[in-house]
Amino acid sequence: DTVEDLVAALVLDADGAQRISMGAPLITDDDNRIATSSVYEMGRGMNGETSGRLFAAQDPLQRGDSVVYGALKDTLSFPYLARRNGVFVALDPSLADRVGRMSQILADDARGEYLRSFYYRLKRQQQRADELLRLAIDAYPADESLRLEFLRGWFNELAIGSAPPEVTEVAVPLSGSAARVLELARHAAKEEWRDVAVADAELAAIPWTSVWYAESLELRVNWRIRVTDAKSRKRFGDEAISLIDRLAIMSPTLNLYALRTRAGFASERPEVVVESLANYARLASGLARGGVTTSESLLKDAKALAAILDDVAKLPTADAARVAEVRADIAALAVK
Repeated sequence: DTVEDLVAALVLDADGAQRISMGAPLITDDDNRIATSSVYEMGRGMNGETSGRLFAAQDPLQRGDSVVYGALKDTLSFPYLARRNGVFVALDPSLADRVGRMSQILADDARGEYLRSFYYRLKRQQQRADELLRLAIDAYPADESLRLEFLRGWFNELAIGSAPPEVTEVAVPLSGSAARVLELARHAAKEEWRDVAVADAELAAIPWTSVWYAESLELRVNWRIRVTDAKSRKRFGDEAISLIDRLAIMSPTLNLYALRTRAGFASERPEVVVESLANYARLASGLARGGVTTSESLLKDAKALAAILDDVAKLPTADAARVAEVRADIAALAVK
């Protein structure tokens, strides 16, 4: 969706590729060292982490002399790059160190402080990450990304008015689109969905790289899946699915798949509900393996997903065979 997405995926530039391949024998049809299935089947191949550490020294995001910190430095959103890397850190723990190295290159800069805090978050040292963010806000009070990232963990409490005074104090200087998002979240907390719907164009204008992009998108989705008019409900449900899919491809979360499930019911598309449940179960299982969620949480999710699957299975156009497959996947969650 953005240049940042391309940069985040780039682990080698042209110079790095030449340096890392220097002196290596050519790969040919007769000596194809890539297409060797036995290496993968025997578990001797490289994974995300080993690949990341192999390329780290040549990685443009980890080299201060690369174009990322030259011509592109003032055009890229480094906070977004940190969040983008964070999406896949469970699969590739080396991405945390990548963000840490980025923070060192951008030291003595608000962006570097954001990256340093995010590094500790990826290392699951949330308290230290929050403390660094709070200190950075005092050092760089005009930097919006630092403020919004700190408040992100309190977004729901700010919306319902239960955030502690020290957090509410940080939110006071918010202005522009950030203040508007929080205002609309407060309307949503009161079930005042018409106010949210009327402001949809404002929410749509919030850039993809904004710290609160996901929060603004969820507001846009939530009012759509609450439309009750029979003539409009399906259309808005379809719109909600399109909005969710754009973000879920790049940054999947359990909450997005839960919203997609509701949107599937609203749009009268049982296949969307079933696949949303399947994706939820797959992601929840992966988070549990990575130690991000607990077995108790997984069991609770399994029971809720099974109940929703029972509801969708009653619909006349539901695919019984696929429902059975997903039911087995959900049942497996309960025993992990």
